[in-house]
Amino acid sequence: CKLSDTHELAAWVRSLQAGTAAIRLDYRRAAELYLQSALTPGLDAPVQWRYQFQRALALEEQGLGFMDEAALEEAVELYETRVLALTSREQRPGEWAATQHHLGDALGALGQRQRGTRLLERAIEAFENALSVGSGERDPAGWAATYNSLGNTLGILAQRHADTEMLERSVSAFESALEVRTREREPQDWAVTQNNYAAALLTLGQRKQDKTILKRASDAYKKVLQVWTRERGPLD
Repeated sequence: CKLSDTHELAAWVRSLQAGTAAIRLDYRRAAELYLQSALTPGLDAPVQWRYQFQRALALEEQGLGFMDEAALEEAVELYETRVLALTSREQRPGEWAATQHHLGDALGALGQRQRGTRLLERAIEAFENALSVGSGERDPAGWAATYNSLGNTLGILAQRHADTEMLERSVSAFESALEVRTREREPQDWAVTQNNYAAALLTLGQRKQDKTILKRASDAYKKVLQVWTRERGPLD
């Protein structure tokens, strides 16, 4: 066994420990273990990227699950300064798009919790970066998830700006997600996006005082209720 193989094995073992910590919701510990894996000597860039990406994801989960803004800020900085530096749009577009997507999610979560619009605008830029290399055929799940996140962020920003055109862009983003995220393949994710789509249509219809748009919102909510039933999802 070569020394490099020994180091890679040790890094892999620590990553398994990190995954276990994440399952226990100890995201800080998970991030620390992923960092140790990433700093293992001799790892090539794709492997380093994976560990740093997982480290940032753990911090993002800490921020989302425990209302920890400091963790979200750490995740944003990590995505921007470490994770993106270990990949490239030209050579590894899938990794680059995934990083941009999660950067957008972290920025969007921070933007919702803080005043102003700059963080939300940066989130939209990150989502659009991800979509610039994504494909509904190559990575349908990731592509739809990014469009869903883009629609949510555009909707929030539209509310803060009272911007009808931006709200229409939000509606269009959800429609793009629903082209791939179907009820047959992903019923729960489909219902989430369909519900977001209905909410955006409702707001747009109220703002424009347009009964046709309000009818579309009503129809969308009815579709959601076919999946989120009283028996299977009483709270929803």
